[in-house]
Amino acid sequence: MLCGWAGPVAGQGVFTTSYTDKQVPAHANLITIDFEDVPLQEALGILAESANVGLVYNAGIIPEKSVSSSFHNVHPVSAIMELLRDEKLQVDLASNGTALLIKPAPEAIGSSAQQTEPSRGVGTIIGEVRDDLTGETLPGANVIIKGTSIGVAADVDGRFVLRRVPAGDQIMEIRYIGFVTQQDSIHLSDGETLEQTVILVPDLIEGDEIFVTAFQRGQARALTRQRESVNIRSVVSAEQIDRFADQTIEGALQRVAGMGHGGTNIRGVGAAMTNVTMDGQRMGSTGADRSVDLGTISADMVADLEVIKVITPDMDADAMAGVINVNTRRPIGGQRTMNARLGGGWNSRFLDVTGPSARGSLSYGDSPSDHFSYGVNLSYLRSTGSSENLGLRYETTNLGAGPIDVLTQLRPRMRFSPTDRYGTAMQFTFQPTDRTTFHVQGMFNYLE
Repeated sequence: MLCGWAGPVAGQGVFTTSYTDKQVPAHANLITIDFEDVPLQEALGILAESANVGLVYNAGIIPEKSVSSSFHNVHPVSAIMELLRDEKLQVDLASNGTALLIKPAPEAIGSSAQQTEPSRGVGTIIGEVRDDLTGETLPGANVIIKGTSIGVAADVDGRFVLRRVPAGDQIMEIRYIGFVTQQDSIHLSDGETLEQTVILVPDLIEGDEIFVTAFQRGQARALTRQRESVNIRSVVSAEQIDRFADQTIEGALQRVAGMGHGGTNIRGVGAAMTNVTMDGQRMGSTGADRSVDLGTISADMVADLEVIKVITPDMDADAMAGVINVNTRRPIGGQRTMNARLGGGWNSRFLDVTGPSARGSLSYGDSPSDHFSYGVNLSYLRSTGSSENLGLRYETTNLGAGPIDVLTQLRPRMRFSPTDRYGTAMQFTFQPTDRTTFHVQGMFNYLE
C-alpha cells in the first residue's frame, strides 16, 4: 500500500538515489518550530507542508511513535531528515523537487533479510519405492517434499532423485495408485546425499486375495502411466493380456479402444502412418510400406503395450496416426522371475488335415545384484488357420414367365493356412551408478 502526505504533485517525477542538504528545493523557506510529544507521521506532514513538497512512502514504514524536537532557522526537508536519522530510513528527492520518497536504507534491508531469511543449504535425496508384499519396485510413484514445489516420479526401475532439497527437517510424501499414501520425516544436512528406501503398503480390496493382488499390481501400473501421461495414451498390462486368448501382439492390440482391424490401425488411419517401437527403440518395417507386422511376435514376450494416440513435440513427426510401444519382459528391482506356459487346441472337423494348434513359452529373468540383471524368453506358436466357405453363383434367365434368378453354381471351398512362429529375446542391463544405465537387448522372430 502506498501512502503520502498531501503536497503539490506527490509521487511524480524521477527520484534521485540519495538526498543531501544541497538538494533542498529552492522554494523551501527556513523555519523555526518546536515539537512536543507529537506523532512522527504528523510532524513529517507539517514539515512537508512547510517545504511545499509531497511525501511518498509505504504503509508501515514510518514507526508509530511520538517525537519531541526543536528546529531553528533550518530547511523543512533537513528537519525531516533529522527526524528520520535514527529510523534507518533513506530520503530521496524527486528530480523536479516536488516530492520526497521515504524508503528503508540499504543496510536496513540487508540486515532484515539476514534476520528473517537466514541462508539455508541444500542436499540430495536418492532412493527407490517398493511394494511391501512382493518387494517389486513401483515405477511412476510420485515423491514430493511437502510445503515445497520439489517433486519427481520414479523411473521404470522404481528409483528417484530429488535435487536441491532445502536442508533441515522435511516431510517426504509418496503416492501410488492402489497403495496407501505414506509420509516419512527426514533430516537433511547441507551438501548431504541421503539414501531412502520407501516401502508402500497395498490398499487391498477384500475378496480373493491372490487374484485381486496379482491383477491390481499390473492394473495399478497401467493406470498410473495413463494418468501421468501428457497425451492420450492407453496401456495394456501383461495381466490384462493373459485374461484373453490372444496369441500375438496384433490380436491383443485389437482390444484397445480406437484400434482397427489388424491391430496397428489407430483411429482408422493406415498402419503405414503408425510408428512401432520396442522398449522405446523404433522397429524397421516388414513390408513394402512403413507398416510393421506384429502378428509374428508372441504375446508371451510382452510386459505391457502402450498406444499413444496423440504425438507430442518430443516424438517423431512422421507418426501421423500415433505410436505403438512394446515393452518386453525383463527383471526389475532385484527380482527373479520364471514363467512357463503350455497350451493347445484343435478343431475336430479339420484335425486330420491341419493337426492341433499349440502354444508354448518360457521366460526367465534374474537380478543377482542391484547393479545388473538379465533375461531370456523363448516362444513357439502354431496356428491352424482353417476355414470353410460356400460359394454360390446366380444368373438371370427367362423361362417364359419373366426373368428369374437361377442357381448355376454351388462350390464349397476349404482353406488351410497353418503357420508356425518362433521367437526368442535376450536382454542385459548394467547400472554402475544411480544415474547411469546400460541396456542391451536383442529379439528374433520367424514366421513359417
